[in-house]
Amino acid sequence: MGQTVFKHSERVAQVANNAKKFAGAVYAAVHGDYADPDQRTRLLILYMSMAMEHHESIMMLLASGHLIGSATALIRPLTETMVRGLWTFYIATPEVVEKVASNKFDFKPFSSKIDDLERFHGKPGV
Repeated sequence: MGQTVFKHSERVAQVANNAKKFAGAVYAAVHGDYADPDQRTRLLILYMSMAMEHHESIMMLLASGHLIGSATALIRPLTETMVRGLWTFYIATPEVVEKVASNKFDFKPFSSKIDDLERFHGKPGV
């Protein structure tokens, strides 16, 4: 492999480069052409856009070669943002979608949202 900005190892560089390619594909899907998305889809797009910003920030911090702790600290908000978006899209009732949109919904307990998604997708314990 050629020179990389990642100073930790070739394996870290390989994983980072793969993540960057995947992020590009996700970005294209999230920011695709939606004629008139409904509220549920708009919220999913917003949450996924925020998650992608967290991901890009993690990648930039890792690329610095010395801000690994800060990159690691962004894993939780990235995960929570993804779960909120997916839960709102797949699970939330129309009334709850409206509350989420107006920032009047409390996602706690958060673990129950993960459980709901696992049941919905038929993959408990994932």
